[in-house]
Amino acid sequence: MSVLEHFVVAVCGYVLAAVLQAAGMRLYRTGSRGRRRFGVALRISAGLVSTVTTTSWLLPAALSGGLAGGVFMFVFLFVFLPFVVCFVGLRLGKLRERRGKTEPVWHVVLIGAFALACLLPGTVATADGLMHLTGLAQPVELKVTEVIDRDARPGDRRGFTDTIDGDYVLDGKVEHLEDSAWMSLTPLPKEGDTIRVTLSRLWPTVMIETTSAAWVIVGFGAFGLAAGGALMAFALRERKRSEEPV
Repeated sequence: MSVLEHFVVAVCGYVLAAVLQAAGMRLYRTGSRGRRRFGVALRISAGLVSTVTTTSWLLPAALSGGLAGGVFMFVFLFVFLPFVVCFVGLRLGKLRERRGKTEPVWHVVLIGAFALACLLPGTVATADGLMHLTGLAQPVELKVTEVIDRDARPGDRRGFTDTIDGDYVLDGKVEHLEDSAWMSLTPLPKEGDTIRVTLSRLWPTVMIETTSAAWVIVGFGAFGLAAGGALMAFALRERKRSEEPV
């Protein structure tokens, strides 16, 4: 995808995150317990959407190089990151003010950070696998140039998975795929073979060779979502308990 296409998708992602955040705040202030919970869920979804948009669309555009990449890097470093820092600082300040500055909040922040560290890759992995299963991933013909068996790889390239290298054509350009993990349950291809695979549309680019590999990726993603969801629920419960009057 071109830098402009990354920018368009990023704008759409941030607009969606803003809509979810506004709707979540509106529901949270209504007073109804069920609506407040749904509002919290929408605000968490807004955070996930904005994070995935940044890492999968804005950041790759910023790292693309050239004049356009420089502009996006400027936006990322001097607009997005300061906004995040200021927003988190304001939220923590208000939280401490409500508590009378008597209780530490960093344990909640750390738990929430660990939760996001699980939710973000879990969301991306699940989306990658589901896009392959639903036919939304980018199909390409990959010509295998090297196959590295994990049991026979050289000492400087040891690892836990089999990997393959290959070339493919995308948008009229020849691209090279290096050290892509082979997660399929089918046998490894041979050098010189041409196999049909799909590439994820999110960053970082992941090759998915078969349906079985897609389900493996979905499984990893689901585990990350479950772990992150449990940690986030615990962090929210701790925050709510700290806000209750003594």
